[in-house]
Amino acid sequence: RLLGRFSKNIAVNFDPDAAGAAATERSLALLVEEEFIIKVVTLEPGLDPDLTIRRKGVETYQEALRRAPKYFHYLIERAMAQSPRTPEAKVKAMNFLLPHIQRVPSRIARDEMAQEAAQRLGIDSAVMRQEMRSAAVNRNRQVAAQTSGANMVISPAEKIIIQALIAAPNPEFADVIAHLKETLKNEHPHEGWASGAILDVLLQADSASLAEPLSLEWNETDKRNLAAVLLETPADYVPDVEMLVKAVSALRRPHLERRLRSLQSRIDEAQQRSDTAELARLSQEKLDVKRSLDQASKSGI
Repeated sequence: RLLGRFSKNIAVNFDPDAAGAAATERSLALLVEEEFIIKVVTLEPGLDPDLTIRRKGVETYQEALRRAPKYFHYLIERAMAQSPRTPEAKVKAMNFLLPHIQRVPSRIARDEMAQEAAQRLGIDSAVMRQEMRSAAVNRNRQVAAQTSGANMVISPAEKIIIQALIAAPNPEFADVIAHLKETLKNEHPHEGWASGAILDVLLQADSASLAEPLSLEWNETDKRNLAAVLLETPADYVPDVEMLVKAVSALRRPHLERRLRSLQSRIDEAQQRSDTAELARLSQEKLDVKRSLDQASKSGI
């Protein structure tokens, strides 16, 4: 985050051995979450940055910096190196790339990366998207399991959304529930919340399963939390649209706050470059996000 105040452009260059590749992947995980624009420098086998400069000169290293690929292209090449010509190798390569794609904050960027990866690996893009959704569900389950010991409590906003999803079908609210599901699936504002894994499972369940939600596959923590919400839900429950809108806004706040911090860092960088066009675009985007954040902050939930 401190680095991001000065520039969002960064080049990663570790030693070209197995340990260096592992260090590169660890650093990418951190940098991607902070929305850096990342390139990965690769050098000749046996030459680390120091030896490259000593033996081949500064100009050679500067050229390596200039032709460094974007980090996801680097990761795809790493995955391709596993010879993805057999179904087993393709699965292995896909599983290698999915965690890196899932860390990208922008949904649009994730979709583009998944499509590019599917094309390069020779995998149907629909299969890749399904694997991404499954990975998201598993990740939320892991987060819930890891944080259950810290007494994560399902908030009132989360309870309202869960109750709306499991409510008996009502034609009067069909459009509202459809819009709710679309919002949750596209934006994932529930990611990282106590009910994140619960909502992911409910979003994938069909109408028949939602009629008996406890019959779905749960871990003990999620099943207990869902049961507690069901006990608080009246048998004749119908969604309160205004409360539902406020609940979704409450879940959005942390994501909007992170996006606002990222935009401010990029604005500072544009000011340093005197890039007036980019500065104007980012400033407008920041204004839009701030308005959304102000609206979400007034939810009162």
